[in-house]
Amino acid sequence: MLLAERLGCLPSLIEITYLAHGKPVIAGDHSNSGLCFNLAHSDELAVYAFAHGRPVGIDIERIRILANADDIAEHMFSGIERRTYFSLNPSDRPRGFFNCWTRKEAFLKATGDGLCRPLDSFDVSLAPGDEPRILGVRKVSGDSCGWNLESFAVTDDFVGAVVSKEEPHGD
Repeated sequence: MLLAERLGCLPSLIEITYLAHGKPVIAGDHSNSGLCFNLAHSDELAVYAFAHGRPVGIDIERIRILANADDIAEHMFSGIERRTYFSLNPSDRPRGFFNCWTRKEAFLKATGDGLCRPLDSFDVSLAPGDEPRILGVRKVSGDSCGWNLESFAVTDDFVGAVVSKEEPHGD
């Protein structure tokens, strides 16, 4: 219904297909509309992102204590992210962990790479209170990588992130 509202048609007329790594895209008669979208859910919440003419990815998670969060961070986060995460006060680690996780997931969903791109091949900010940013992608700085990252909190118990390709200059 949300896609139909943006496309000005009946929901039954929208076809969706999936790219190689699972990213949903509009197919069929509306495939040339330029409308890009993504969705995520956690517990009872669902979030959607829409962009015109540029890829977008979104993720949301309920902040909670994971027994294996330190192990996941040790093996999945980049070196910069690991150092930041393990420097956090233990009471800030759950929020830092899910800041990192949602930002990484939103980036992977936006690029369409899914988990084919190693999680440690790009860096995001994660410390509570720090500006949400892509710090770097491989050897390209976050300011030059061509992607925008925003973070949001629906409630104090949930954190989310949305990543989109930068708008082309002149548009």
